[in-house]
Amino acid sequence: MEDSILIFMKRILLIIIPIILILGTLAGFFLFLYTKSGEETPSPDVLFPVGDSIPEVEKGSTKPKTMTLSLQTGSSVTSNNFIDNGVTIADEQNSSTYYLAGSLDYCTPSGTCLEGFPSEEFKVIYFSESQTFIISLITEPLGQSRNKAEQFILRTLGVSQEEMCLLSYEVLVPSGINETYSGKNLGFSFCPGAIVLP
Repeated sequence: MEDSILIFMKRILLIIIPIILILGTLAGFFLFLYTKSGEETPSPDVLFPVGDSIPEVEKGSTKPKTMTLSLQTGSSVTSNNFIDNGVTIADEQNSSTYYLAGSLDYCTPSGTCLEGFPSEEFKVIYFSESQTFIISLITEPLGQSRNKAEQFILRTLGVSQEEMCLLSYEVLVPSGINETYSGKNLGFSFCPGAIVLP
């Protein structure tokens, strides 16, 4: 009898804990919307000098030049077609996963190690089914890495900062890079409630 009660309690906890985590994340996001960060973002020309542009879909291509992304408000925004820009890499082992910047975490059986936009400071992964962006900051100082990732995304997507704040996204730091900030959604520096980074 006691064993069945323990099993029942464990099952309840397995259901309740993820719900609490989701609600906590949502509460944190809404808190982000009502507070502002004092961090400044460098000019795009500093990070990507004039002429060092992010490729777009080639002229004459049958692929569309734009695509639609859902926003957290329920509306949508038109962005550049960053999936077919000749830089973004589709993850062959995980359908609907795309690497906009940084390398895949594996090499193909032929020994080819693919990467999107070359970056040693950040990775940007897009999950098309959920229309979610995951940005990993992989070098210190984290504030500089995040600023460069933000400028890359602004240029690649062709959206405004306000629209970027409403995308489904997370800015994360692996624990091996910085334990203090790991496990937290740091947000984009210009979005309400973003965590100020060193």
